[in-house]
Amino acid sequence: MIANPRRARVPYAPDLSLTTLAGEFINLEELHGKVVLLDFWGTWCPPCLVATPSLVDLYKRHTKGTGDGPQFEMIGVSSDPKAEEDKVRTYVEKNKMAWPQHLDATRQAQRAFSINSYPTYIIVDAEGVVRERVTGWNDRETKGRLDSMIKKLLKEGPPIAPIPAKP
Repeated sequence: MIANPRRARVPYAPDLSLTTLAGEFINLEELHGKVVLLDFWGTWCPPCLVATPSLVDLYKRHTKGTGDGPQFEMIGVSSDPKAEEDKVRTYVEKNKMAWPQHLDATRQAQRAFSINSYPTYIIVDAEGVVRERVTGWNDRETKGRLDSMIKKLLKEGPPIAPIPAKP
């Protein structure tokens, strides 16, 4: 916090490492410079399943070229148990959910972000600050709120480098 006093005033996303269903290792810190939407969901959750087509649309629209500003990434975090991994894989493939998916069977990511209801969406800006948290799904309202925040953050430009501490 000494090197970056802003850390004491704003809610930075916890440093979190995930392994996707495809075996890819993702560290949130490595996504610095990108706007990230975390989708906490489960195949057992009816509102989560209703949200899928809208999330597919959001992902497609925001991963197209965004110019010189921050880029967009989305990460799905499934709350299904390890025994349901095949069910998650089948659902993801069938619904063309092209963004990385993590099966959070140990609840590590859910604990890090204090998730206690589903679906929950967290938007992290290019500097790693949690800028939006939305719980539940209403196709018009939730999708509009997520879409608006993503657009706003993509327009904000690249992250500002932290001010170095004086020697």
